[in-house]
Amino acid sequence: MTEPKEIIPSAQDPERLKGQQEMAGALAHDLNNLLMPIIFQVDLLLMNSAILDDKNEIISGLKNIRGAAENAQQITTELQEVYLRNRHDKNISPLSLKKLLQQILSSYSCTENTPTTETTTVNNSQKDQKEAEKQITTHRNLRILAIDDEKRICLLLEKYFSYQGHHIETAANGTDGIKKFQNSPFDIVITDLAMPDIDGNRVAQIIKETSHDTPVILMTGLSNIIDNQEKQTEYLDDIIQKPLEVDKLMGIVNAAIDSCANKT
Repeated sequence: MTEPKEIIPSAQDPERLKGQQEMAGALAHDLNNLLMPIIFQVDLLLMNSAILDDKNEIISGLKNIRGAAENAQQITTELQEVYLRNRHDKNISPLSLKKLLQQILSSYSCTENTPTTETTTVNNSQKDQKEAEKQITTHRNLRILAIDDEKRICLLLEKYFSYQGHHIETAANGTDGIKKFQNSPFDIVITDLAMPDIDGNRVAQIIKETSHDTPVILMTGLSNIIDNQEKQTEYLDDIIQKPLEVDKLMGIVNAAIDSCANKT
């Protein structure tokens, strides 16, 4: 009797392992993008009691949540279709997603050989951030540019910063974001990492080359696996992970502006 094929790659199968890592990364990115409208919208409703008195705002918020949930449902449908196409293949054993992810993370950690150091760095970074928050300046009337190819995320950021009394403009991709920045001054830029035309790293580089004193914050669904040293590059002032936390976002923006000002 032929044994079923093991669908989980081993460390000795680098190409297949790389493919599984990319799959897991893409799935995490998409799910974090979908979770952000849900979590961020709920937090917006909870943080501003005045919104609860505005029927149109509540309806708009619920539509955002519903739309994000429908997109998540589409992802699960596509995953189910992949399974159904192969369910009759007796040479393939059932996939344990938990086991697959554990295998990927284990192999990734062994390849990098730095799991302990990375965890320590993140913890230290969190401690440093708490200390810095005590001395953060609260900036008023900021001009903010937000760049993201997800329309719902742009809309939520627009609402959030408007509620905080700031002027915000949004761009649906890196190219439009760069054009807006070059045509009008902004106090800070918040850009997504993964975009179809120009990624966030390149956007940050162009913005810093245009105006080195303008702080740039990178948003991503994958910040927990990005090399922490990337935060120290001359193009990025901070990296924040999606879904964003409403109660911390304004503090991160203020801290980035302070940090950039102190470098000049």
